[in-house]
Amino acid sequence: MASRAVELAARLQRLLQRHGIEASRHASSMLLLAGGRLLATLHVYHDECVARLYKPWLEANRGEAELLRSLLEENCGGLRVTVEEAPIAPG
Repeated sequence: MASRAVELAARLQRLLQRHGIEASRHASSMLLLAGGRLLATLHVYHDECVARLYKPWLEANRGEAELLRSLLEENCGGLRVTVEEAPIAPG
C-alpha cells in the first residue's frame, strides 16, 4: 500500500499534467516544468505540500505559477510556497 504522501503526489501529478504543467515524479517529489522551463519543485509530506518556485523563469511562467498555487491550495491539507534562486544557471 502506498503512503498517503505518494498517493497525493500521484493525484497532483495527473491534475497538473491535465492543466499543461509537466510533472516528473519520484515517490512524493516532483520537478515541474512549464514551457520547457523549470517552474518549481514540489514535495508532499503526508497531506502538506511544499513548493519552491524559481526566480529566473518565474516572470515567464507567472500564469502557470498562479495556477499551481491555486491547484495546491485546493488539494493539499497545508501549503508552503517559497521563491528561490534556481539551482542551475538559466540558459
